[in-house]
Amino acid sequence: MTQIAFIGGGNMATSIIGGLIREDAVSPDLIHVSDPGAEQRERLTRDFGIVTHESNLDAISSATVVILAVKPQMMKAVLEPLQATLNTRQPLLISVAAGISLPTLKEWSGCTAVVRAMPNTPALTGFGATGLFASEEVSLDQRNLTDTLLGATGLAMWVQTEAEIDAVTALSGSGPAYYFLLMESMIDAGIKLGLSEETTQRGVARCPEETSTSVSEQRVKIVGYQDKPRIIYASVCSVIITGGVTVGQGTFGVVQQCIHSKETHPLLNVNHLSNCCGILFIYG
Repeated sequence: MTQIAFIGGGNMATSIIGGLIREDAVSPDLIHVSDPGAEQRERLTRDFGIVTHESNLDAISSATVVILAVKPQMMKAVLEPLQATLNTRQPLLISVAAGISLPTLKEWSGCTAVVRAMPNTPALTGFGATGLFASEEVSLDQRNLTDTLLGATGLAMWVQTEAEIDAVTALSGSGPAYYFLLMESMIDAGIKLGLSEETTQRGVARCPEETSTSVSEQRVKIVGYQDKPRIIYASVCSVIITGGVTVGQGTFGVVQQCIHSKETHPLLNVNHLSNCCGILFIYG
């Protein structure tokens, strides 16, 4: 049986653990977590029935997989005391810390089979997308196991080069937060126009649903333009300057002003809101 150790019991570790328990992928007694906070350890034990430790060494002592869920600036200090044990046991090491390369992780840990994982913020709700990149020493079985573990937070995708995992970090690590800001601004605008909160939330939340159709195909199908988003943007928006921010005065610009000011623009009506909702999510 595979025993999994998490070093760090914060939000990302909690989201992965929650997904594993929810999907019945791993028995709770096989999940061990170390965290310096007594309250956090108590909460994890209470919520998931897992085994918690104050000591990192105790957590990894019998682990087949070790997931590093600590902040990048803490990684070296966390791994140095564990290096002898990790070097001897050679577990699969998975890091969810941004910006620390495979060679560095190998050097600090003494492990050879290492995976870099970059979850994004929706992983906290089980609807995330995680980029994965593995060292050459990671076996097919270990890749499949990684798919199971990180797939518990949503979609897991392997990239071909380490440079790509850095690109995933830059693009999607926090990128979804901008979509949430846009959605909240649309909801605020709809409520100020007299729509109920429930109606507005349901309408806005409908837009980014998962589909097998590519973003570009959706744009052409829904908007009816073959042109690139920037060209269409220029054709439907006249540009003005508001508070030092360049925004459009058409459909896009109205919602942009709502985002920047959190207030409803006088030109905004329900049709504008509906159009923006569909178009902006297609353009990203």
